[in-house]
Amino acid sequence: IPIGVYYVQSKDRVWMSQLRVHLLVLPEQRLAAKASIEHHRWTIHEVIEEKLRQLDPALLEDAVLLEIKEQIKLAIEDTLQQKIVERVLINDRVDFPINQFQVQPLYDVSEQEPIYTSKPRKVELEEVETE
Repeated sequence: IPIGVYYVQSKDRVWMSQLRVHLLVLPEQRLAAKASIEHHRWTIHEVIEEKLRQLDPALLEDAVLLEIKEQIKLAIEDTLQQKIVERVLINDRVDFPINQFQVQPLYDVSEQEPIYTSKPRKVELEEVETE
């Protein structure tokens, strides 16, 4: 279940790390977990951002990010008051130099992702024809 993209500043404030966070839940709890996460989407987003700001930036030096994943899992479980998270996955970790870092919106945050609506994302006819 995708949770979002987060940015963490390095300890020396020279680098910015981009982390794409996903949650792995038990297959039999998938639909209930999606509903619960969607219902608390913005609270979860805020909790994860707060947790990442509070963590020691030296934890980013761990290539596997074990401690960061564990802290995110605990924060989500505390927020939801449920133990639905099997594992936290961090994909697409990218480090950017601060002086070259320009945030561009990856997506419209107010638009629901297709995974939550069970509807395919609309593809413009022109895009299909050009490919």
